[in-house]
Amino acid sequence: MGFLDKIKTFEKDTLTAEKISKLQPYITQEMFNPDKLKDINSVASSFATWVMAMDGYYRVNLIVIPKREELRVAQAKYEKISGELKIA
Repeated sequence: MGFLDKIKTFEKDTLTAEKISKLQPYITQEMFNPDKLKDINSVASSFATWVMAMDGYYRVNLIVIPKREELRVAQAKYEKISGELKIA
């Protein structure tokens, strides 16, 4: 599997805090900016965009995952109560 295929099939839900922390020294550099890289190399610009998107996805998921769990618990409670009300 080539590099591009690996990026296309990357399982973004497998990102960990450790992986993201390893990216920070690179993505916080001034030159790691898709707009600046566009003038130098379009592939580098596209890759920077992808890396920053994965970083953003991870950070959003830190908020979303606990909310999904809360929703799952609330839905289970709703189903239980709804079933009890149908019996009565």
